[in-house]
Amino acid sequence: MADIEKLTQGTIEGDVYGIRGPKGDKGDKGDPGVSVVSAVLNADYTLTLTLSDGTAYTTPSIRGEKGDKGDKGPAGYRFTNNNGNIVITEVD
Repeated sequence: MADIEKLTQGTIEGDVYGIRGPKGDKGDKGDPGVSVVSAVLNADYTLTLTLSDGTAYTTPSIRGEKGDKGDKGPAGYRFTNNNGNIVITEVD
């Protein structure tokens, strides 16, 4: 008997030649999972995760190495108060 015939008769399990076998019985419901209920970035760049089961996990530092200096940005503006008048000056 060819594999396709076996598959259509339900005698081969799994995915054969891109065709799925017959649907099986529904399984039992699994246990509830654990989720993250809070995440806090600490001053030392560690991350503390509190889980729904009451446990907490603090990571090692998540801060990467200092990167290379970037290119100079565009000119900015300085706002000053000159006797009630706002003065806008472009600065490098």
